[in-house]
Amino acid sequence: MARFSFLVASFALLSSMVSAAPVAIVRRQVNFPELPYAQFQISTTPGGTAAAEAAAIFFTPFNGVDLSTLDDLVEENIAAMRSAAEAAETDLFNPAIDNAASDAEADALDVGKTKNKVLKHTAFLQLFRIRLAKAQAAGESTADIEADITDREAKLKKNSDADVANAGKASQDVVGGAAQSGNTGNTNQTNETDDTDAGNTGASTGNTGTSNTGNTGNTGSRNTGNTGGASSANFQFPELPYVPPLRSVPDLVDPGGTAAEEAARIFLTPFQGLDLATLDDSVETNLAAMREAAEAAELDLFNPAIDAASGAEKDALEVGKTKNKVLKHTIFLQIFNIRLAKAEAAGEDTADIDARIVDRQNKLATNTRLDQANAGETSQAVA
Repeated sequence: MARFSFLVASFALLSSMVSAAPVAIVRRQVNFPELPYAQFQISTTPGGTAAAEAAAIFFTPFNGVDLSTLDDLVEENIAAMRSAAEAAETDLFNPAIDNAASDAEADALDVGKTKNKVLKHTAFLQLFRIRLAKAQAAGESTADIEADITDREAKLKKNSDADVANAGKASQDVVGGAAQSGNTGNTNQTNETDDTDAGNTGASTGNTGTSNTGNTGNTGSRNTGNTGGASSANFQFPELPYVPPLRSVPDLVDPGGTAAEEAARIFLTPFQGLDLATLDDSVETNLAAMREAAEAAELDLFNPAIDAASGAEKDALEVGKTKNKVLKHTIFLQIFNIRLAKAEAAGEDTADIDARIVDRQNKLATNTRLDQANAGETSQAVA
């Protein structure tokens, strides 16, 4: 009936950045080079995707890593990139908005500036988390750092919320990229009826998971990977079965509130820097099969399990089901991102795909907000 395997295998196969350690945090070093602003800015893609994009840059590489063991160079490089993002805001975005040639250009730049703020605050937050880990390891007072983290989390949430409010709106960067629009849509849409042309239905799922690294916004990066990136003709994205919950793997039972980052890590991050238009058709086929497995889990596993449960177990399954919906919609969105890139490269009409992307962004935003409302709540997977 259901296809079991997917999540644990994905950690090993899709990203060397992710730890598959059963319980303890892995102590290992991370090569985190300082990148020029043009190589890590996120303002080219439409609004509504900033939190996931910024998390993929500054959070995901450190999943499963003991931050207290990081080389000081890592902190220096993050600080330099944070400084570059802040300089872009004050020295590039602000004058560009003031001198925009039209209201439309000014609006697109303002959307891009908001995304850049999310990028900046994400970098800031990771800096403070590294400092906190090192201070704790050294037995030093952490009161000031904890206050900085609280302040930064509040600022990140405020700007992530502002970016989500801009979902689908054209965004323009300040390093030469043209504005990209994903059309606007109703972000309160709750219709969960799925079009199945991105894969058939049937299979099974469980709860996705990752360490809580503070992602406070919406996954759903339209054109994550973008066209015009490195050729991806040799890129491989294997179909991974959906695994039953392994209680020795804490990622599978992480509390609510982390779904957007978890799903982005699996289905968006591996495609960063790739030209989606050049992907082999097998990639889309495999994504569709995995999307099918996630949807079938909702229908065939979560729903009957919730109906049969009561009390705390029922609540935990509901949290897990919401996280699984975020996973499902993230896969759907990436499939449509790939189709859009290929259609644009072929000079074909993209109106229908654009509409599907907007619809999927809305569903993803709705379920991401529900997951964030469950932050810290116990989540249960299904087997």
